[in-house]
Amino acid sequence: MISVLSKLESLRMGQVLPALIRISGNHSLFPWNRPVSSAASIKEKQTLNTPDQAKSIHEMPGYGAWTAFYWLALKGYLQKSHEMQLINKKKYGPIWKTAIGRLKSISVADAALIEQVLRNEGKYPSRGDIREWKEYRILRGLENGPVLKEGEDWHKLRAVLNQKILKPTEAKLFDKSINDVVTDLIKRIQFLRDTKGSGSMVYDLTNEMYRFSFEGVSSVVLESRLGCLEPSIPKETQDFINSVGTMLRMFAIILALPKWTRSVLPFWNKYIQAWDTMFNFAKDKVDQRLTDIQAKLQGKEPVEGNYLTYLLSCDKLSQSEIYSSITELLLAGVDTTSNTLSWAIYHLARNQGLQKAVYKEVISVSPEGQIPTAQDLDKMPLVKAVVREVLRLYPVVPENARILETDIVIGDYHIPSQLVKQFEIRTDPKEKEVTPMTRILIVPGSPINLQFHDRNP
Repeated sequence: MISVLSKLESLRMGQVLPALIRISGNHSLFPWNRPVSSAASIKEKQTLNTPDQAKSIHEMPGYGAWTAFYWLALKGYLQKSHEMQLINKKKYGPIWKTAIGRLKSISVADAALIEQVLRNEGKYPSRGDIREWKEYRILRGLENGPVLKEGEDWHKLRAVLNQKILKPTEAKLFDKSINDVVTDLIKRIQFLRDTKGSGSMVYDLTNEMYRFSFEGVSSVVLESRLGCLEPSIPKETQDFINSVGTMLRMFAIILALPKWTRSVLPFWNKYIQAWDTMFNFAKDKVDQRLTDIQAKLQGKEPVEGNYLTYLLSCDKLSQSEIYSSITELLLAGVDTTSNTLSWAIYHLARNQGLQKAVYKEVISVSPEGQIPTAQDLDKMPLVKAVVREVLRLYPVVPENARILETDIVIGDYHIPSQLVKQFEIRTDPKEKEVTPMTRILIVPGSPINLQFHDRNP
């Protein structure tokens, strides 16, 4: 069986990483995660065509609704978009168009062409209209959060939200909260190993990482623990976790269906119910914290707190904006952290030499029995390199989108403004193998069962 460090010593990196690396949002576009091409190949791929010289969008290869239905529904690629990207790139090349209902988009699957798109976006990125998400908020009279706001409104909201979690000096203040969660994770792994794994096996580790991630992001964003790592998870917490998965599944389905099906098929109602559960959960936690603050103020007691307290007291956001922002931060923080940690553990288990090197680096900075701090992480370059390599190999999102304000020539094609450009985020198969990590494909989201062995002294 695959082995990893006894008592999750290799997971000590997680005691600081979730706060510093993942909670801050989508890092899939950072240079260390994008496919790397040589300067010569980039120069070769970029063209200097003017709109008059470039090909029309009508000449671009691509497919429509029926082809999409065949591949996504009949062939089963709705939940395997990363594999669908490879098929499309092999068939159409690095750039192709799709027209599925109201959604007309250009897909870009080349590092140099993606760079062209990003260099031509305006002051405020426009990431596309997630109409179905907005419909829910309109239906319930809610403000849009950071995922849905656009333009200057998005910039103003992010300026407030980022103040306490994206600045490195501020993010480091959360290391104690995250370390407390990691300590409980290690205890839970030991409990599962001893009681349900015959002394060594821990089944479905990805689910444990999911629970850990939700507990970690909640400890920062909500300033409270939710009991995700307890033997029995509180019902309201489990309902939120279940609703995240339900919402994403229903969203993928209703996106492909016409509106008239909403009153006939059950998917739309399940989608709305899932959002209701998530928003009600976040609203209850925010209101509870607000009540605590007001009680302390009335009693003339000092008010102490971090992120949520800051949002409630800064007087820069409406109550509805806080509800939406907290909900979306919880939603974004869970999947991102769990995905990255699951792949990191998997590769450390497969690469024993790297695992030993990481362990050696960690204990050289933070000896056994001592919990690493945010400052200690600055002295662990290999730990950082492992996480960055995992992010490069397995980005959290398979694609991203931009709507450009002006016409642009991408590759050989003149593309009009206000058309959605989706760019693929994955490794470049033409580039040589990166060491020390290994490209090993497993099905994302499937259980990872690992055996834990005691390390020899």
